Amino acid sequence: MFHHKASGPPSEKPEKEVPVQPNNEVEPALPAYTASQTTFASMTLHKSDSLHIFQLPQKEIDGLRKIIEQCCDKGIQKERVLPSSCYEFKLRGNPWNPSAWTGIESIPSRILIREMLAYLFSVGWMLHARNNDFFIFRKQAAAPPECDWISITIHGHDRLRLIGASTECRALFRDDLRAQGVLQDESWKEEENNAWEFKVKGRPWSGWGEEMDMGSPLLLRIVELLETHGWRLYTNATSHIAIQNGMMLISNGWFCAKDRQWTPGMPVARGW
Repeated sequence: MFHHKASGPPSEKPEKEVPVQPNNEVEPALPAYTASQTTFASMTLHKSDSLHIFQLPQKEIDGLRKIIEQCCDKGIQKERVLPSSCYEFKLRGNPWNPSAWTGIESIPSRILIREMLAYLFSVGWMLHARNNDFFIFRKQAAAPPECDWISITIHGHDRLRLIGASTECRALFRDDLRAQGVLQDESWKEEENNAWEFKVKGRPWSGWGEEMDMGSPLLLRIVELLETHGWRLYTNATSHIAIQNGMMLISNGWFCAKDRQWTPGMPVARGW
């Protein structure tokens, strides 16, 4: 004989406890991670004679090859894809080594860097960040403006060099240096490469002493002069070179761009 046990009310499941913050507010759930839709690529001035490239499409690599062939008399020694998927151009000569500071490759190496930056800019690869000789680019959907490009370098203790500047641009620098009372001399450095050099008074690039204090306001004045006339300091560049006791950092100068549609009174673009 079976006895039927009276059933009581159905048991209720205990509520799940929700962690509460000290201020009694419930912690919001973190949003799901979404990968960036922006495409990035990089270019490195490697050792003294190579370019290392990551994530640039083949079309842009082909474009860089043309730039190198146009700017380098010695040309390309070899190309290869490394196991890391890095695309390497190994150049003849040593464009990134210490001779690029004072030697025969000084001006061609700056022209090559300038023209590579200008080419990538023209096809929508905008400089995103830089760490010495390592450049990161982001792909921009909107077409960038057509620009003119120059490079500016300082040499020795007292030289200022313009590479690729127009007669008008050289005149702006000449007039400004004269107005400051610091222009000592000027001449072609390499006319075939459109490289003009100013010799300034004193030793503003000496790196020590009172004369070093001349260099900072002079460089600030140059930046002001550039911006007043529509030029934007796009980036600077440096190279790491191995020496006996470690590494040496060599400046490759400033690289500046100017929108060809710019007219006096217009702001200088900063969103590139």
